[in-house]
Amino acid sequence: MKRRSRSFWGVKGSFILKTFCASLLCVLVLTGQAEAAPTGISGYVRSFDGTPLNDVTIQVFGISPGATDFKYWWTGVWGIDGYYEFNDLLPGTYKVLADPYGSPHEAYMPTWYMNEQFMSNADIVTVTADQVTPNIDISLRQYGSLPGA
Repeated sequence: MKRRSRSFWGVKGSFILKTFCASLLCVLVLTGQAEAAPTGISGYVRSFDGTPLNDVTIQVFGISPGATDFKYWWTGVWGIDGYYEFNDLLPGTYKVLADPYGSPHEAYMPTWYMNEQFMSNADIVTVTADQVTPNIDISLRQYGSLPGA
């Protein structure tokens, strides 16, 4: 009597199926562990006398090819210490504006990073992949106040 071979899903098929499932599981586990680190900026918004200013709008403008074009973030999520953080930017160069319009701090002027009044004078912030660039701090001056006063 001739012995019949098992079907594809028999012994050989079972081995192939188990190998495939094990490989798929490894891929899923490894991709879950290989998540990219946050990429962005963080800092504090304060008045010139050092008082933390929360609820100020932070606007981030991408100025290099490939950078996130525009990112608008309202600071209602920050702590009361004036801290903000963007952790979902693309690597590139940016300019950052703190705008108190619509917040309890409307007596302060909108100010660019490095305490400049105009975008053309604002310092450029470089964002590197898988890093949050810290200390992008902005100090706001009240309307009617003089620099150095």
